[in-house]
Amino acid sequence: MENLEQIISIGRMEEEAKECVYSHDYDELDAIASRVLSSSKVMGSPDEFHNFAVNYAQTDDKKTACEILKLGLASYPTSVDLLADFIQYGVQCGNEEDCEIYFQKLQSIPKELWTWRGFDFSLDYLQFKLERMNDGDEYTHIREEMIQLVTEFRKNMPYDERSYFAESQLHKNTEQETKILEKAMSDLSACPKCTLRYADLQFERGEYVKALESIERCILSLQTQPGISEGYAYFLSGLCKTSLIHKEKDYKNKERILDAYQDFQVAELEQMNLQPTYRKTIQKQTGILTLKSGISYVTIDE
Repeated sequence: MENLEQIISIGRMEEEAKECVYSHDYDELDAIASRVLSSSKVMGSPDEFHNFAVNYAQTDDKKTACEILKLGLASYPTSVDLLADFIQYGVQCGNEEDCEIYFQKLQSIPKELWTWRGFDFSLDYLQFKLERMNDGDEYTHIREEMIQLVTEFRKNMPYDERSYFAESQLHKNTEQETKILEKAMSDLSACPKCTLRYADLQFERGEYVKALESIERCILSLQTQPGISEGYAYFLSGLCKTSLIHKEKDYKNKERILDAYQDFQVAELEQMNLQPTYRKTIQKQTGILTLKSGISYVTIDE
């Protein structure tokens, strides 16, 4: 009797891969990928292929993520999310030739069928190409293509802040960027990515009160719309409060100082994944404030 190969469920493999990521069992994670990619019989939905690939992208194995996406695209060649995922991860592992093929395939699909990933990752890919352009005419063409994509993004998803943020990035470090972010904050009830970027700009300009107001709005939005670094938001909030204390020389205001310290303590919590450079800044700033106020800073460890 013929020995039939068992059909592999991508959904089941995704659950196992997620557990490996959680437990840092990367050898088993590699083994799962090898089993899937060597099989001629796999079954799964586009979402399951997407989720499976994300496990490898999160562990910085973009090459394997792309191989998984290719497998998914063999069954779902017009999946917007799988095509978008590939061009996002492909540029990060040097697979530019296939990225261009899948990018052109994505462009052939009507925009009303696109998800946010289609728009957002296409814009990232065009930015990647733009930064490597030497030809002036080609540079102009890509910029125009990006502007058109942003327009269609806004048209198809008017309540998604990503279209505003993408547009703002086309005018980065100009007054136009600030205006676009302000429009997002006016048009949308929740836009954490835009409010955090706006806070960054205001902090750089020394507008600490404006920056703090924007951060507070950002943190409120994070309760329902995760996706940005919450640790960084609290870190920036602490910096704004500390800067205002220095500006006003309010070193005897214990409540105010402890409030700033608390933001830094939240930012330093393990699950916030704050970058080491920001942790060093916290050490420096809290050290200065401790000397000036006499109120010690205590790091909270989980």
